[in-house]
Amino acid sequence: FVLDPSTHKVKRGLGKVRRIVGITTYGSPRWSIRFAADGGRRTLTRALRLLCHPLARTRWLGLYGIDTSTDDQRLEFLSKVENTLGGMHRTRLMRRTRQTLGRR
Repeated sequence: FVLDPSTHKVKRGLGKVRRIVGITTYGSPRWSIRFAADGGRRTLTRALRLLCHPLARTRWLGLYGIDTSTDDQRLEFLSKVENTLGGMHRTRLMRRTRQTLGRR
């Protein structure tokens, strides 16, 4: 945010940001996170969005229960992340993760 010194009002500081994507993993199952109100998700989708362009869209991608997830579930999550991010090139981390999971 930007504080206007003359009016002491807060203005948007990320006015050109049109899309926010949160990507995370959870050790707990989805129902447990929902019960606990998922503070990280609320911060991103509500508070951070207020600082961006008024029409900014948010998307949340979470892999729940990663502690007990299978390789296939993790690969499916990586595919979902890749599809959501669209035309962006695969990151080094995604390539390395796919290679590591493929060896098992």
